[in-house]
Amino acid sequence: MSWTSIRDFLSIPKNGTGNGVKIAIIDEIFHSHPEIISNQNRNTFLVKTHTPNTAPIKLTKETQNNIGLHGLWTAAAAGGTGLLSNGIYAGTAPEADMYLIEAGKLNTMEDIETNIGNALVWVKENAARYGIRGVVLTIVGQRDTGLLPWQADPLRILCEELAHKGILVVVASGNNCELTSASVASPSVLAVGGVLLPENGEIQDAESFPGSRGLTFDAKWNPDILSPAMNVVLPFPFKSDEERLNHYSFMNDNLPPNYARQWGTSYAAPIVLGLAACIWQQYPNWSAEQVKTALVSNSVFHKNWDSLKAGLATGDVLKYGSNHCDRTIGISSYLRWKYWKEQPLPKKLDMLNSENHEVIDIILSLLPEKVSVEAINSLQKLLYHPSEKVRTVAITVLSTQPSIISSLDILHCLQDDSPNVKMGGLYALRFCPVFWEELTLALCTLINNENTDIRYNACKLAFEIKSKQFIKPLIDGLEEDARSKRIGTFGKRHLALELITGIEIARDPEWQEGEDPYSNRSINALLKIASKWKTLLT
Repeated sequence: MSWTSIRDFLSIPKNGTGNGVKIAIIDEIFHSHPEIISNQNRNTFLVKTHTPNTAPIKLTKETQNNIGLHGLWTAAAAGGTGLLSNGIYAGTAPEADMYLIEAGKLNTMEDIETNIGNALVWVKENAARYGIRGVVLTIVGQRDTGLLPWQADPLRILCEELAHKGILVVVASGNNCELTSASVASPSVLAVGGVLLPENGEIQDAESFPGSRGLTFDAKWNPDILSPAMNVVLPFPFKSDEERLNHYSFMNDNLPPNYARQWGTSYAAPIVLGLAACIWQQYPNWSAEQVKTALVSNSVFHKNWDSLKAGLATGDVLKYGSNHCDRTIGISSYLRWKYWKEQPLPKKLDMLNSENHEVIDIILSLLPEKVSVEAINSLQKLLYHPSEKVRTVAITVLSTQPSIISSLDILHCLQDDSPNVKMGGLYALRFCPVFWEELTLALCTLINNENTDIRYNACKLAFEIKSKQFIKPLIDGLEEDARSKRIGTFGKRHLALELITGIEIARDPEWQEGEDPYSNRSINALLKIASKWKTLLT
């Protein structure tokens, strides 16, 4: 079958190409593919923020780098030229100037926070110099799943700072349907979810992509907007005919030999950034807030994706003038945080002890630095405050100083009725390995919690702690997670079990490149793994 292109599906007019607009894409590494390098219509630059020399390097056909497929696909979704398909399978903004921010290895959460953080800092410090209007972030490591305040995550703080400087920050909302967010869904970013691009290319036949969704601690709904996240045709530099023939989607498709379908909000997000570039091409004086508002206000809603509570971004946004973008999506949360950060500590403590109505903002202004000794007593009392939000921010801030948290403080939070406070307890426990053995049984009860955000993070922490007491509860929830298509949580369980037991259970059938993780084939493979673990436990 022949699949429609991104630009045709979204009805982007031919003259909407992003010409002259500069955008940035952050990823681990970028393949120097002919569809994303410089050409007569645009320039592409590589910025290696994981090296001492971070000056932009112009990418040309002489540049040799044959790894970094994820980076290739994120860049191609935003600004691929469609060169190898006579322009048919181009990205949304094929003439936009692109800055490809190569962050470096992203193997661990520490790698991600350091290297993605360095990439965001580079954009913050250099966007004005190079004229970069927007940036997209698709690979992130979250410290929670959106149930804690944005100030708990250094990457979300950086995203808020970028937005405050007038840069459009676009993020992928995440591919795990059990999570509120698998990304940096802070108040000011434009979080992008997805739809399945249908075979006939008709918008009304698109179904919702089973990605992350929900209301964050900061009362932000994730996602803000939608774009294609399944059946997205992108360039694929197959190394051989055998590799192409073995690609999961090859047998069903009639695509040019250098293309294949991909899935994930990692490609939905840069598609939206490319569309933003097309808007700036037409309205160069618009601010990031105006562009964001225009995208959201002119998105298309349909019953097929009602559950995502967001509209689909389309080329229709290019038909309307500035009178359709007068609504500003505010960043008051950032401004409140900034205001209270600048206040002297004695004033903050006086306000805390008087139970001022701004208590949450005051507590959060203590982040991200370690909490001071003077504030400890006030914060520990707030762990028993009647407001679940106050309890949540109190344990979150206390987590910056693990040496002053007691095991009873953490246990109190893990047993709280509020998922947010429970998440705060899990967050604190991660930084307190001295209590891991003591609180193992309490963590066991959360591995199969009814709240799927808590469930995911409990399994994630069990992977780090590696206690044999986790084996039974991890196995007990495998089948349910597989049947409910909680692929992220299932993966954490399976990896934790392999690490704790030393037993490896291979997937049958094996994973194929490009395979839909939510397909019957994929879910049946997970159910087989669950059955094998259950047999071993018996």
